[in-house]
Amino acid sequence: MIRRETEQRGVVYEAARLLYHPTAEEVYDKLSSENSGIARATVFRNLSVLAEEGKLVKLSFPDQPARYDTNTVPHDHFVCKVCGKIIDLDGCRAVVPPRGLNVTSSSVTFYGICPDCTELFGGKPIEERKVVIGGHCALRTGACKAEKLQ
Repeated sequence: MIRRETEQRGVVYEAARLLYHPTAEEVYDKLSSENSGIARATVFRNLSVLAEEGKLVKLSFPDQPARYDTNTVPHDHFVCKVCGKIIDLDGCRAVVPPRGLNVTSSSVTFYGICPDCTELFGGKPIEERKVVIGGHCALRTGACKAEKLQ
């Protein structure tokens, strides 16, 4: 179904384009901070329409709200288990589908520790473990971004 292009949809797309793998809430926050007067439901609905139309890709990661990617060229992702950063991986098609299957799309997500967080831990690779800062698990809150750990 071809939908009429609306001004609000264009505004939502442009906000998503300016952010990096935003959630619907992040797009709404950006637009509301600009006093656009756009309603939360309008943002959520238009992000869904843009994804249906192929202008955005809706991304799903465990324990995170849906995110949207304006890069619609097939690519994979890396998710940092410490800070939650999502990194696009171009040309990394690591999985070859079995013969005989009609694969229409694929997505591979690597999980680990990004270079910035590795550096925060003294440049040593860290194992997945709980690092407690002020009673909160840094692996869940991304708190390690805020201060260097010893």
